[in-house]
Amino acid sequence: YSSPGALQGIQYTRSLDPLSSPSAPRWQDGFSLYRGLMFNPNMCVVLDVRIWVAKSRSVEQVGWAILPVFETGTQYVASGYHHLPLLEGLVQLELLKSLMQQGKDILGVMQESRRLRRALY
Repeated sequence: YSSPGALQGIQYTRSLDPLSSPSAPRWQDGFSLYRGLMFNPNMCVVLDVRIWVAKSRSVEQVGWAILPVFETGTQYVASGYHHLPLLEGLVQLELLKSLMQQGKDILGVMQESRRLRRALY
């Protein structure tokens, strides 16, 4: 995330409802509204997954995943439950930008890519 503007508009989810199920967690942070965004069929949500290690009081990188916002070929939001490949290492912003500009099926490319390794979680 070292490039300028890479964190612009980022939203963090922090307030977990302690009474929610681990298999279907609920968050109490409320909704985020993004005004002025133009429709882009390749728009995605990037999930940077980290864990809190209480013993060492530190945060460790687990991996990352990406979720397309829209159903392929439509302007409809891809709502529902999603199983995403969790990839090792840090988010690769240059790869994501390249895929978005080429208009490729991002999930398909990520699943086929030999450059990206799945995390062991």
